[in-house]
Amino acid sequence: AFSRAMRQGVDREGRHLYPAFPYDHFTKVTDADIKALYAFVMTRDPVRAETPPNDLSFPFNIRSLIGAWKLLYFERGVFRPDATQSAEWNRGAYLVQGLGHCGACHTPRNALGAEEKMNDQGGGEVEGWHGPALNAASVTPVPWTAEQLYQYLRTGLDDLHAIAAGPMEPVVRNLAAVPEPHVRAIATYVATLAGQPTVSRQQKAEDALLQARRDGAAYPRIDRADQQTAAGDRAFQNGAAVYAGACAECHDQGRHASSGGALHLALGTAMTIPTSANLIRITLEGIMPPDSEPGRWMPGFAGALTDEQVKDLVTYIRARFGREPPWPDVADELRKARKSKP
Repeated sequence: AFSRAMRQGVDREGRHLYPAFPYDHFTKVTDADIKALYAFVMTRDPVRAETPPNDLSFPFNIRSLIGAWKLLYFERGVFRPDATQSAEWNRGAYLVQGLGHCGACHTPRNALGAEEKMNDQGGGEVEGWHGPALNAASVTPVPWTAEQLYQYLRTGLDDLHAIAAGPMEPVVRNLAAVPEPHVRAIATYVATLAGQPTVSRQQKAEDALLQARRDGAAYPRIDRADQQTAAGDRAFQNGAAVYAGACAECHDQGRHASSGGALHLALGTAMTIPTSANLIRITLEGIMPPDSEPGRWMPGFAGALTDEQVKDLVTYIRARFGREPPWPDVADELRKARKSKP
C-alpha cells in the first residue's frame, strides 16, 4: 500500500490521491529507497487522527477526476541515469527529481495544476512565494556555482546570495542533517541546470558585484527618465526615505558569512524575479530562526510600515537594486500578503 501510494498516487482503499502529495516525483524513487522509507516510517510512534473532510470547491472535490488528470499528466517510472553524466550528477538528478521534488516549487504549473515539463525548474509559485527559476531562465544577480549551492543548501547562507526564507527555510534546515555527499550531488546537478552564463549574464553579475562594493552613501546614478518610466518620482523618493530609515544601516554594509551585516540588495534574487511577492513577504514578515535557534534574522515591518510605505519601498528597491522595470503586481501581492498574516 505504501509503495502504491508513492509510485501510483493511489491510497489503501484504491482512491486517487491528489497530487499535493507529490507522487509525480516519488514515482522515480527506487524499490530499495521506498523499502527504506517504509522501514523508517514504521518506527514512528503511532497516532490516532481522523482525516478532515475534503473542502475543495467544485469540480476539484470530485476525486475520480484525478484519474483523468493522471492520464494527461502523470508519467510513471523509476529514474533512469544518464550514461553521459557522472555518478555524482546522476545522484543529484535522482534526488532533485524524486525524493527532493524540487520542481514542485520551482516549476510553473498549468491551469490544472500540472507541472509544465517543458519548462522544468523554470520558476514556480508556492504558498504565496515565488520559487525562482533554476534553469537557464534564472535571474539571480550572480550565477550559482556548485560550491555556493552546497553551502547554501547546508546553511541557508552564501556570501553572494540571499539567505533562505519562506518555504525554502525548512528545506535548508532538513538538508543540514543530510550526509554531505548527497547534498554535494544535489548542488552539482542544480548548478548545471542554468548552463554556462552568457556574456550578457556575466556582465550583469559584474555590475551587481560592483554596486555591492560601493559605499552605501554613493548611490548609483538612475536617470530621471528611467525613474519616470519605471518608478515615478514620488514613489521613488518616498521609497528612498523609507529605505534609508529602515534598511540601509544593515543592507548597505554588505556581508560576509562571518559578519553580522545583511546582504547588499544588489545581490538579492528577490529584487530580480518577475514578481514582488518575495520581497513584500520578507519585508512584512522578516526572517526568523525557527524555535529560538541561533541564526541570522531580520525584523519584520508589518506593523511599522503603512501599505503606501511598503509599496514605495518596493518600487525603490526594484529600481535601485534590481535594475529592472517596475513590477505591475505590487498592490495585489501586498494585499495577499497582508491577508495571509495570522
